[in-house]
Amino acid sequence: MGAYSIGLWDYALSLYALPGEVGSAGNPQPTPDMMSTCLLLQDEAGLDVCELLWIHWLSAHGIALAASPTRLLEDVRDWQGWMTGMLRERRRQLKQELTTLPATQDPAAVQRLERLYQQLKACELSAEQETLAQLEGLSPALSSAEGATGLRAPFAHVADPLQAFQQSLALLSGKTTLTLGDHPSARALRRLALARVPAGA
Repeated sequence: MGAYSIGLWDYALSLYALPGEVGSAGNPQPTPDMMSTCLLLQDEAGLDVCELLWIHWLSAHGIALAASPTRLLEDVRDWQGWMTGMLRERRRQLKQELTTLPATQDPAAVQRLERLYQQLKACELSAEQETLAQLEGLSPALSSAEGATGLRAPFAHVADPLQAFQQSLALLSGKTTLTLGDHPSARALRRLALARVPAGA
């Protein structure tokens, strides 16, 4: 698997954990950490974070989507919708409820709700881990893909990781304009596209 010998889940954790950077004289605007970047793309741009992490992992191996993966991803997207999406919605609803509880609320009841919130958060993470496992299962065999002359559809070799990511993003979402301009979604996509997990991680 080349310099990146880890599977998608571990790669995603390493990428997701990348810190932000403080501003400099040449670029005074601080760079957000990768978790904030991904959540912005999820909440503001409507992009699926698991799918973004997947194509980033593929691009690190020099592999990009060469055709629309819509049919390939049908089952994964169904899972994301009825399992991960449901858990995320319930977690967010409970978080909202916790922030609006009256000061007179029974502390024991608050503790129970906070414990339930943490359990929902853990379940959501487990559902996303399953999503990434399903996406990895759809991927070409990376250990044998390198040096091969061709890959099964819808994958292709693209040597430049940034180009591979952008090509896959366009086919995945059809939202290529997000890479242009200076609005938050565009900056977040550029941040993700240019991020690199250290080789050997």
